[in-house]
Amino acid sequence: MSEENIVEYCAPTLAGIKTANLFSCAYHDRSEVLEDVKGFIEHKGECSKCVGCWKVYGDVKKAVDTFDRYTKCTTEFKKRFSAGVGLEKLAVAI
Repeated sequence: MSEENIVEYCAPTLAGIKTANLFSCAYHDRSEVLEDVKGFIEHKGECSKCVGCWKVYGDVKKAVDTFDRYTKCTTEFKKRFSAGVGLEKLAVAI
């Protein structure tokens, strides 16, 4: 995978590495994870309330807020990468 693709598709993960939260997750509460996973299984991936980075079966507002943060993060990382900041620098903790 090219560095450009890594920035395009993995910016939230890179941000997690940068903040020393390697396993960052969109969910702040495990019950949110459970609700979306259960909904996905029960509905066989259909009938979600919202689709963004994943299919949402629980709290749409929280999910949309997270999708927005991911989009901003990706946009910023792409801008920096285009300006010549290397992948190693993008993933280095501040």
